[in-house]
Amino acid sequence: MNEQDHAYQRAKTRVEQIRAWFILMAIYVVMIPVLIFIDVVTGGGVEFAHWTVLGFASAAAVHTLVVWGGPFGQKWGDRKIRELMEQERLAAQASIETRGTQGTDASD
Repeated sequence: MNEQDHAYQRAKTRVEQIRAWFILMAIYVVMIPVLIFIDVVTGGGVEFAHWTVLGFASAAAVHTLVVWGGPFGQKWGDRKIRELMEQERLAAQASIETRGTQGTDASD
């Protein structure tokens, strides 16, 4: 797979993440008023509405950070991938150099 294919796959993944975020926000915008309505109609004694709203808001906040940035967003992931690939390249290079020097030591 060449660099253009990799770039296409990264862009496609990003579009899927953004689409999922918009779907989540649409569900959030619809469901939170419904839960609040249920809470008001039942006299506020239904605890599940409060916990559900809190849980949904927490999940939406984390998903927002992942999709749009934050400490572990897309840019962080891209940097980490480059860092790990560089570490692998250096380790492979060191391994080759070590094997090369061992071969010359044995012939002395």
